Amino acid sequence: MVLKEADDSLEITLLDRNPRKIVFLKHVAKELGLSSVTFVNSALERLLERPREYQFDLVVSRAVSSEAAYWDSLHVLVRAGGLLARMAGPPSGAEQPELRNFSCSSVWEGILPFSDRLRRVYLYQRVS
Repeated sequence: MVLKEADDSLEITLLDRNPRKIVFLKHVAKELGLSSVTFVNSALERLLERPREYQFDLVVSRAVSSEAAYWDSLHVLVRAGGLLARMAGPPSGAEQPELRNFSCSSVWEGILPFSDRLRRVYLYQRVS
């Protein structure tokens, strides 16, 4: 929603499997007067089963698996040349997996507001 607030011309889709979180996100969007926001109450795995229905220029994800196979599977949701941004927790030696369908284009590292823990955000471009 931060991206939508920054650029109202964006069309965004918010996904969460928890219906209470979707209700909250809808309330926030309404309070902020945001339009062109689609809400999907589903597990990500369901979207992966129907990739032709869901194609995005950018997929942003946080707090999910650190497995390379998981991240690589998201290529079916990203249009050719599109981007995948993933937030990673505290750095470790295995933070940046090699992905077959994506190429890492940049890494941001820093401390988020109201936190004292280092985080990384990886930006990948779909290559296949």
